[in-house]
Formats: sequence, C-alpha cells, structure tokens
Amino acid sequence: MARFINIIIILGVIAGVFDYTPPISHAASTSNPVDTTTHVLVAAGAEPQVIDHTSRLLDPITAPQPFTSLVIHWQVNGTLASIQIAVRIQTATGWGDWQALSPNDEFANPNAPASQATSTMISTDIPATDWQVQLILAPHTTSYVTQISAITMNTLLPNAARRIMPSAALSSPNGSKPPIVARTTWGNSTLLAWDQRAANGETTDATWLPEPAEIARPSLITIHHTATPNDALTSDWAARVRSIWSYHTISNGWGDIGYHYLIDPNGVIYAGRLNGVRDNGTVIDGAHAYGYNRANIGISMMGTFTEVAPTAAAQNALNSLIAWIAPTYHITPNTTAYYAYKNVILNTIVGHRDIGNTTCPGGVLYSLLPGIRVTAANNNGTPPVDRWIDSVTAKATTIYPDDTAEFTIKVRNNYTDGTAISGAAFSFATPDTGYTFNQDECWAKRNDSGVTLFDKPAITTNANQRVRVMAGYSSWDSTYANVATKCPTTSTVNHPWRWSIGSSPLALGETRSVIGRVRFTTIGTYTVYFGVVKDWVGYPDSPCIAGNSSGACAIKPITIRVIARPTATLTPTPTATLNDAIRNRIVAATETMDSIYATSTVQSLAASQTIVADRLTTTAIRTQGLATRTKTTTATNTATATPIPLMQSVIALKGATQTVIAALTATTVANRIAIATQQQAQRNAALQTAIAKNTATAARKQFLLSATPFTKQTQTAFVATQRSDNTTATAEIVNHSATRTLTASHTKTVSPTRTATRTTTNTRTRTATRTITNTRTSTRTQTVSPTAVAVIVPTTVATITLGGDVTQLVSNQQYLFAITGNDIANPMLESVAMASFTRQTPLAIDGLSANLMQINHTDANQLVVVGRFTWNTIFVQRFDTSVTPARETGFWTMASQVIPSALVVSGRYIYLTITQTIPNSPVTQTALVTIANDAWIHELAPRIVLPGPVSVMHNSDSGEFGLLIAGMAANNKGYLMAGRIQNGRLLVGTPLAVPLRINQIVTQPRVIGLTPQNMFFTSNGTSVVQYQLDIATQRFTLLSTQAVANVQITLLTNPTQLIAVTNRPPWQVLIYDVLTRGINVRGTSVIAPDQPTHLTALGQWLIWNNNSTLYRAQLDR
Repeated sequence: MARFINIIIILGVIAGVFDYTPPISHAASTSNPVDTTTHVLVAAGAEPQVIDHTSRLLDPITAPQPFTSLVIHWQVNGTLASIQIAVRIQTATGWGDWQALSPNDEFANPNAPASQATSTMISTDIPATDWQVQLILAPHTTSYVTQISAITMNTLLPNAARRIMPSAALSSPNGSKPPIVARTTWGNSTLLAWDQRAANGETTDATWLPEPAEIARPSLITIHHTATPNDALTSDWAARVRSIWSYHTISNGWGDIGYHYLIDPNGVIYAGRLNGVRDNGTVIDGAHAYGYNRANIGISMMGTFTEVAPTAAAQNALNSLIAWIAPTYHITPNTTAYYAYKNVILNTIVGHRDIGNTTCPGGVLYSLLPGIRVTAANNNGTPPVDRWIDSVTAKATTIYPDDTAEFTIKVRNNYTDGTAISGAAFSFATPDTGYTFNQDECWAKRNDSGVTLFDKPAITTNANQRVRVMAGYSSWDSTYANVATKCPTTSTVNHPWRWSIGSSPLALGETRSVIGRVRFTTIGTYTVYFGVVKDWVGYPDSPCIAGNSSGACAIKPITIRVIARPTATLTPTPTATLNDAIRNRIVAATETMDSIYATSTVQSLAASQTIVADRLTTTAIRTQGLATRTKTTTATNTATATPIPLMQSVIALKGATQTVIAALTATTVANRIAIATQQQAQRNAALQTAIAKNTATAARKQFLLSATPFTKQTQTAFVATQRSDNTTATAEIVNHSATRTLTASHTKTVSPTRTATRTTTNTRTRTATRTITNTRTSTRTQTVSPTAVAVIVPTTVATITLGGDVTQLVSNQQYLFAITGNDIANPMLESVAMASFTRQTPLAIDGLSANLMQINHTDANQLVVVGRFTWNTIFVQRFDTSVTPARETGFWTMASQVIPSALVVSGRYIYLTITQTIPNSPVTQTALVTIANDAWIHELAPRIVLPGPVSVMHNSDSGEFGLLIAGMAANNKGYLMAGRIQNGRLLVGTPLAVPLRINQIVTQPRVIGLTPQNMFFTSNGTSVVQYQLDIATQRFTLLSTQAVANVQITLLTNPTQLIAVTNRPPWQVLIYDVLTRGINVRGTSVIAPDQPTHLTALGQWLIWNNNSTLYRAQLDR
C-alpha cells in the first residue's frame, strides 16, 4: 500500500505537468442494467505520446447509472506483463481502496482480441457512482495501453432488499438432492423478463435456448472458481450471482450464465443455466469451458482459491451436489472416462485447467480435487446400473487365420424417459450391419475414392439416432491405428469396429440383435470387448472406463483364439460324432502326449474299472441298508498304480520343518533372514521330487483319458443315488450294529471281480466285520438323461507342475496365479500364462505365509496377497501383474495374531474380515477392515462389527462398495448378509439366517427390467442354494435349492452355468444349466484320482489342481 501511496503522489505531480484528458464514450442498454464505458488512450493508427509510456492516474469516471459490480478490460500494444493496473470505486461512504488487477481467465471472452486483458469482477453491496484507474508501467517500456473499458451493472433488488437463501452446508452428501436455489428465487426482474421472452419464442433480449444437438447426457463435471474477491460471508452473494449472469448474458453476449451451478461461501447452491441440468438425465451445453461445453456440467465455487481453500460450508455443499449428480446422471466419480466430443480420456471430475489454458480453479482448490473425487465416490449412494448390451455370442471362438469371427450383440434401450434410439442418422453407401472388417481396419476406413465408409454423421443430427455397437481389444490402436486408407485416425480408443443398430426406432426396454463380423489375420489370443456408443456424445453405459488399456468400455468380453491351420499330415480322420471344438483340440494335441497316453492305457483302464465297480457296490450297499456287515478286508486288485512318492516326500518335509516354522513365528524378521539358507535347502530338496511328480502327473492325465468311456456309465449311478447317498450317509455312521451284512446285486457284471475282507479290532474289544462281494447282479432301472454329457474334452488336458503345493489359486484373462511354499514358510507367487499354459518366473512373497489372494474386481492387472508377516503381524502386498514377473506396488502391515478369514479387492478399496479376542475379555469380535487401495495403502476408520466369524465374502455388484458376507453367528447358525459401504458405515439389509455355514459364493450381477439384481449361488458343502439379491433394497429372494455334496463351485457365463466338484471319490465335476429358478444337471466327468484342491473356470477352460500340479481342460458346454 505504501508503494501505491508513493505512486499516487508522483502521479499527482505528473497530472500537473500533463494536461491530458482522453476521450470517453458510454454505451448503455435502456432495458438492461449493464453499461460499458470506454477510454480511448491511443486511437487506432495514432502515434503514442510520451505520457502513454508513463505511469499515471486517470481521471475518475462517473458511470451512466449506479452500479454494484465492475469488470475492467484493457488493451495493450506490446507486452501485457509490463503494465500493471489498479482500480477503485466511490460509493456514498467515499473512495474505496485501490485493488490491483491482473488478467483473469474466468471473465475473459474467448472471442476477444489477444491484446485485451480482462479483470475479475469487483462487487459492492453499496451502489457506487464513480470508478478510477491508475496505470503503472515498467521503466523504459515500449508497451502502452490503447484503451480501457469498464462494464458496470446494478444487480441490487429494489429498496436494497436482500433475500436469505437456503444453504446446503449442513446437507448430508448421501446421494439425495441438496437444496438448490432456483433462478426464480435468486434472479431479478431483468432475468425473469429474459426467460419469459425466450418462452414466448422471442430472440431479442431473451435467454438462449439450445438446439437438439446441444443437449446430451453428461459424462464430465468441471470445477471452477469465479476468481472474484473472497468477500465477507455477510455479503449479498445472490447479487453477485446476478452480476455474473448479467456479464455472461449481456456483456459477453452468451444469452445466459455460463455455469450450471454456483456455490457461495455460505454453502448456498444456485441453479445456473436455464434448465441446464434436466430431469430426463441430460444437460444443455454450458459456456464455462471453451471447446469442452458439450455433455459437461460446470460448477463454480464463488471466490478466488489460489492461496486459500473454500470454506467448509462451501466444500460440503459441493460434496452434496456431486453426490447427487453422479448417480442421477450416470457419472462415476474418481475414475476416467472417454470424452467423445474431443476423443480424449479424462477424469470424470476435472478442474478447468485440465481442459483449458487457465489456472482455474486456483492452486489450492485444484489440490483438493483428488479428495473431492474420493469423497464423491464414497458418498454417491447406489448409482444406477445400466447395461445397454444384454449379451454377446460368437459363432466360433477358435478359428484359423483369415477366418471370420461372427458376433451377435443384443442391444437394449435402457433410457427411462421413453426416448427411442436408432441408427437412423447414418446413411452409408455400403451397409454396415453385418459388415466384415479386416482385423487391421476401423470404422474410418476409406474406399478407393477416398470416402470414409462409416463416418460419424453430422453433429447437428439427432443424437439419439447416432447409436452404434462397437468392439475392439486392448492393443489395437498401438498396432493398427493411423494407417492410411485402412484406419486414417490417430486413435479409436481401442474400439475400431462399429455397426449401427438399424434405422428403425428401438423403444424403451426393447432389444435388438446386431450382427458384426471381423476377419482375423494374425495368430494370437484376443479378448474382444463390446459396448454401445452414441457418436459425438459418448457411451450411455455407466460406468464406462475406456482407457488405452481396455477397449470398448471393457464390457462383455469374448476371447477369440486364432490358431495355426494344421497340415494334412497331422489331421486325424474326423468322425461324424466329433464337433468342431473337439476336432480343433485333437489337431492341437502333440504326438509326444499321444505316446504318453498309449504307454499307460492298460494300467489306468484296470484302475478305472475297479473304481467304477467300487462306486456301484457302495451305492447298492447304502441302498439296501442290511444289518450284517463284516469289517475285514483283503484286496486283490490286479491293476498296479504308478508309484507316487510325492505325498511321502511332502509329509516328511512338513514334519522336518515344523520346528523351524514354530521357532520362526516366535522370532523377529531378522531371525527369518538368519535361517534363510536352511529354508532354501529344504526347498531344493522338495524340488528334487520333480521326476516323481511328473510320473504322477502322466498317470493322472491317463486316468482322465481312460475314465472317459466309463464316465457315462457312472453318471447314471451317481445321479440316481446322489440323494440316497446324502440320506444314508448319516444313518451309516449312527448305526453301530456289531454285525451287518450288506449285499447288492446288479444286472451288469463288472470286471474284474474283487473280494475284499478286512478285520479290525479296537481297544474296547469290540469286533466289527464287513464282507463286500463285488460280483453284482442287481437291476438298475434309471437311465441317463439324453442331455447328460461329458463336461470336459479329455484330449485337451494339459498339466504343469509348480514349485510346491498350491494353497491359493486365482486368474485373470491372461494368467493363473498360485501361492506355493506355505508348507516351508517360504511362500512364492507363481504365474502360468493361459494361452501357452507355461510357467513364468516365480516371485517371493514377503512373509511367513500367504493365506489369501484376489484379483482386483475392477482392475484385472492388480493382485493383492494377504498373509502372516511375523507371529503377531499380518501383511497386505499388492502387485502389478501387467508385467512379468509381477511388480510390487504397495505393502502394508497390521498388528494381529490372527489371519484374516476373507478378502475382497474392489477398485480403490481392500476389505478384510478378522476375528479377534477383545482385550481383557474372553469374548471374540469379528470386524470388517476397510483399507484404502491407492498410492499409499492405509486403513480407513472405523472398523465395522459383524454378527460373527466370516467364512466367505464376495462383491455383490459391479461397483466398489457392495458386499456379500456369510459366516457363523453367535447362535451357531449361519448367516448371509448384503451390505454397502457408505460414509465409512456398512448399510445392510435384513440378515438371512441359514441352517449351515456358507463356504462359497459365486455371483452374476445383471439387470432385470430396470432394477439392478444379482443372481448368486451359495454352497455349504451339502447343497447349492440359488438366490437373487435386489441391490437397491439389499433383500434376498430364495430361488431354488439343489442337493449337491461338493467341495468346490464356480460359475460360467454366456450361457450361465454352474460347475460343482463332488466331495467324494471318484472326484467328478458336474455342470448345471442355470434357469430363472433352479438348476438342471447337464453332464459330469471324472477329473482326478485325487481330490482337487482348487477349481476355477476361465472362458472355455476349466482349471484345477492336485497338490503341486495344475490341470487345464477345455469345457464341453
């Protein structure tokens, strides 16, 4: 201020020397309270005078009428930075303080000349009459000001009345609509008159109304600041909103205020543009982000936030507003999305500087945006789940080079306001429906005349008639984009192929099948994604995350495998009963594997026949339930099994290392390092059993082949006796009669005949005898259903042996991930490439054991492992699996002597359940621990108490916050609950009591009508129960129950089928067709001589393991 006083003294002297009064012109509207007064300091074409290069004080100017807001424009010949400008205003109380001005992006008109700078808006609650400017020029500068203009406006209400507006400062950001002040409340008579003239169809002094092409469904929220002074909370903020409206509407000629919403420091939210955010889910173009106004909601925080933050009231109002906008208008916070109008990937909530050459919304407010995004994601309630594609099917998923993959995409109109959609805006000389693209071509391909075949229509066409299906895979752009003729565009965002949905309208809820074809030329495996696009607008699907790493919103993936075309010498003679899939797999089999199969056929056939006979005998014995049984056994099997020393080696190894593990868990990490050499020696000893393991692996694979002819024979007995097995098993245990003779006869004699006698005497001197005769002559009346078929194609079985027993197994589209080495306290993360089924380089896990592992539900390239770090510490280790070997991206520890029982990784959150004893109490408590899954892994408070120990936890929908939790309550009954994390609390529906503890859950989110649902299955080891969860109400509907004694279940899609593995030998996998209510058994196959430990399905493959061996086989669905 002292500097300004000195300058003013100097300027006074200068004014006495130079008698200079520049010309002044006034331009005022007789109907609008906006005036423009211009000082011309150097006329166009005139030479500047000496004074024009000098700092000076200009004469005060009296405005045409009193004003409450002022904006200054100044034009400079030369360098803007060499000239400073200050302004002051005079009210009834006298002259105010000088306010230094600088160029302000928020008030600059994009169409103004480059030499013009615009100040912020200066407001006063007491009407001003005069304003005065001083110029401060750098010494010896050659730059000078040519003219200065002042835009003045009076937005006070008559009699200086001030309205008290409802604030959203205390509203709850939970997805409900916060209080928003309407235009009719904050506006004045001038604004209302403009709105009325627009309603009457007038265009002069009337509010701007959009064309249909200027209305779109929003995909972006932009945060601004008004860059105005941070005036007192008691200021008339509604008058300031009216001033911004006057400046945008009248002075800039935009016809309306540029923002959709404004928020003042008191937390009051003002509705901006007339009908800017509409009830039908669309928004009209704003005027707040030059070049990015389409489908973009502009929210401006009133004030300047370059060095200070908005008030807490304003921030809470912003959080509440976004929490309502996001789910209502299908915008997913804290993620990126494709912004179609500019063909770029943007965060769904951006600052103005992210899309414009500006410093808006100020450095401090911009630094708050990451937290605002996270808060919005936490607070946005239950977002609508839209799926515009019901299903995608492929005519064939395994093809040869130059073959065509044909896709059928079923599109659904999910608009809730009755809007019809179509492809009527497209008029192509070559019809695109069913068109066959070459793999390296995109929708922008050109014909010989240089005409784009399937170009976007004019942006002026009806947006709802520009709907197409799109498809692509993740690496397409990097391989084929920006190639002349074939795809002359720099980026397709990895969705190069598009087919319109047809010219006829598709009404609300209706579906239509669209055919699309792609001719693949290059051998490889391609995960093709599908979505719906509205050209020039974006994707109606929400969420739709379409970065360069995922094509077409990552919706409805189908894997296409292009394999080498076989030569004539390798092609077997096909039989009429072989379908294409089986033939392809037989061709791919190697001669080496065929010889392995042939070598041990005799032994495995004999073993298989014996197992089948045992199964039939056991079934008949349980069915008869006779009273005499001799428990003496002498086995006379002639089949000789291949020696498998693996289990003996593992048992010995476990015993030898037990002392090491106990000591290790009682010491620090330093002790673990000290004995690392001994552990490695133990690991080397285990690896030396590889030859024996390979022998066992060959035997298991041969078992699969040899068991196939007898699978259908065992299917009948298995399916027919499954229920009787369940009911008689308990009676068999309870009944302790000393002598029971069980005899069964069967019409079919099974060879070889086996007579077994076994004598057992216990310490209580009780002798039980059991005689089993395997020459069976009983009559079997139930036949196999015609739909009962084998589940897997035996000729496609592949195996691989890992470095130790597998204790965890998960998969994404490209890799299987397994945890091994837990038995020797040296856990390893192993990966297997699915395409080649080859083992990758193992990676050491930091800890004594790795107990839980899961792929991120929303990021297939992120893997999280949880285990024991020391005896009283658990760890969470995160990996990026897009590189090989996987790369650690985060590590976190927590004090606990108990290993978590369940893990879910979903988006930006990691959920753990852990049961611990309450200090100084015998009572245990189960809690849900929520962990932030960002650059810094850390726990989010508070923990959420659950009804009892958790046995399994699963996502309940496709979002980040829905959970299904099952466990055991205090009354020793099982429980099942659905919940949603919101504001750090678990909001649950009514818990469902179940008779037994649930061990597994598999889910399939979907939309029924317009309601998000989740069909899921639970298993308690004896039965599979089918439920439907209404995600909106968190309520369960029981659909069906199926008695299936199982150890593993998994779910397949397209079509939906359930797979279960039986819990007793012979270990069989059953496949069930899933109906709306109920499941029907479709087929069964014997898969292993030993119990499978883990089971998963990926595309057309079924994967399981026995000990350290992984198996992969093609499903025959």
